[in-house]
Amino acid sequence: MARKFEQKEIDLLYEKLNPDEEVLWRGKPRLVPNLSFLTSILLILLITVLFTGVVFVYYTFGIWYENWYLVGLILLDISIIIYIIFFNRQFAKNIINVFYAVTNKRLIIYSNKNNNIVFYKLFNTIKILNLKKTLFNTTSIIFDVEILNDNIKEIGFNNIENADEVFGLIKHQIQHTKNKE
Repeated sequence: MARKFEQKEIDLLYEKLNPDEEVLWRGKPRLVPNLSFLTSILLILLITVLFTGVVFVYYTFGIWYENWYLVGLILLDISIIIYIIFFNRQFAKNIINVFYAVTNKRLIIYSNKNNNIVFYKLFNTIKILNLKKTLFNTTSIIFDVEILNDNIKEIGFNNIENADEVFGLIKHQIQHTKNKE
């Protein structure tokens, strides 16, 4: 389901454009958790099930002579709840303030939080353009990378709807820009 634009976001979008720019597409990321988060949750849930099984077996067969399994299970469950609450809150807070635009000159990532452009890339400076699909039916368009402390951070339009169409639009604009030069 597409998230609707608010009037202040539309105003910010057009306020930050150059006079000779035209908006070809605008969109927002879908609120879908990323793959690493879902994998972490699955691993934590498997560990919880394992602890629960061990506690059940020990309790059922009367071999209950140490309580460290039960204490471990309780601590693990509490940490899972805290982790899920914290991550979901941070994820939603970060993603809800972001929206994207493709103009006839550049790709733009906006932030409502700062009321500013967070990142932009001119079509003639794009060296990387990838369509990244995940198992959870989310698609991102990656058009730049940043290296921080030996880690690669991909920059692009994350979890957008109609990513194939937007990818085609970007490729067309890149080709159009190269033909002008």
